[in-house]
Amino acid sequence: RLVLIGSPTGKDGLLGGPGVQICDTTLLHSLGGLVAEIRDLGWNRLFFPCGEGGLAAAAAKVAREFGGVEINLDSVPTKQAGMRPMELLGSETAERLVAIVPEERVEAVVGLANRRGIVAVEIGAIRTSGKVIV
Repeated sequence: RLVLIGSPTGKDGLLGGPGVQICDTTLLHSLGGLVAEIRDLGWNRLFFPCGEGGLAAAAAKVAREFGGVEINLDSVPTKQAGMRPMELLGSETAERLVAIVPEERVEAVVGLANRRGIVAVEIGAIRTSGKVIV
């Protein structure tokens, strides 16, 4: 399963977005600790950053690595209401990543993140369709 972890998606991560994106170093530090904990527990396969290229690039990398992916954009946490699909897919930040987690570990990973004050939600699944389905 795909779990989106970190900063909610906002228009500030878009090229020409309204305002400047300011890095939350506290969140980055917490996110790094969470990634290490999840890795050490053996609860993930891979992490894909949503920095350069946003969720769209992460989804493409997942699809290439595993043979396909399906993403539910309605599950993506946002900073602003009414964001369009292309904004959700294209918003970039170093403070957000996609974790590939076995289905039986999704709740545990979300719980670990939430206890650290980090937003984490399941947004999709690996498919064998050879496609990125949104």
